[in-house]
Amino acid sequence: MTVGRVHELLLEHVRSGGSDLYITGEQEPRTTTTTGHGVVGPPVPSNAVLELLDAEATPTQRSRFDRSGCVALTLALGGARLRAVFFRTATGVAANIHRLPDRLPDPVALGLPGALLELTEQPRGLVLVTGPQRSGKSTTLAAMIGHIVRSRDEHVVTVEEPTKFVLRSEHGPCTQLEIGRDVASHEEGLDLAIDLGPSVLVARDPPQSAIERVLAAAEAGVLVLASIAAHDVGALVDELTHALSPSCVAAALPTLERLLRGVVLQRLLPDAHGRGWHAAHEVHGPVAIRDRDRDAPLPWLHRLTPSMQAQLLQLVGDGRVAAEDALRVAPDRIAFLDELEALGHPRGPST
Repeated sequence: MTVGRVHELLLEHVRSGGSDLYITGEQEPRTTTTTGHGVVGPPVPSNAVLELLDAEATPTQRSRFDRSGCVALTLALGGARLRAVFFRTATGVAANIHRLPDRLPDPVALGLPGALLELTEQPRGLVLVTGPQRSGKSTTLAAMIGHIVRSRDEHVVTVEEPTKFVLRSEHGPCTQLEIGRDVASHEEGLDLAIDLGPSVLVARDPPQSAIERVLAAAEAGVLVLASIAAHDVGALVDELTHALSPSCVAAALPTLERLLRGVVLQRLLPDAHGRGWHAAHEVHGPVAIRDRDRDAPLPWLHRLTPSMQAQLLQLVGDGRVAAEDALRVAPDRIAFLDELEALGHPRGPST
């Protein structure tokens, strides 16, 4: 199988409407659709996957793959945009291909709380979306960006690896920088982004080495929206303070207090009936000095929505999410079990 046949495989995947395609060297390619998984062709030689990488990657992206054994990039094929992650396995080079949405997600369709969208109205400062890996942070961040570009005149610059959503502003200019294609690194991308003079800067999943630049942009008077992986707000504070002052947490807190204007903690759970996903968003925003909780991880912010624990209980109580799925991500598992029992969900092997 040559790279041409792999391209045909990708085109067939696009035409079929599948969401994910898994190509592992020397194995049959598999696809994910609304009806499940299925084999879509004969085994693919590992060298054919590598040829696809060579055909699509920039020199910077190819060098990154050689150095780390993994690289993500975007492909344009058959009128669709695809996110491709190439990586090494025991049987050779593999690729996971995910079809990217054609348009920015709608905040209303996602059920985003009003308090979350209000954070995008901040004139400057840093707003963070956080949660574990694969908790839907990128989708929420994209919906926040969409809310901005549809509603007001702003100069938006994004820095991503790779670019997940294409922005089409109805008002101000939009510049999208992709790591590996347009710039060599997050650090270089953020430096360029600041030089472009945006009013809104978006940084998706910057590494810890680039967090100081993210904060510098907020310090410069820009509204910065960023996603950073962390299990909870406390872990997020640890990540930020370590980037600012590894040896002294207390030294970093005044900077965070000056710049951090909001935090969105997110969880993504499968629907109890297999009909998609449900997201829970715990939103934190600015609070008056007299109302601050000095024992909180971020005392200058307070919760603007029900707690994550309460939202998970509501999802289970409404029958939208299975109790065992909610329990896996509950902040306090023991208390969650007690609260489930109080709601009439008996403790069992699954919980």
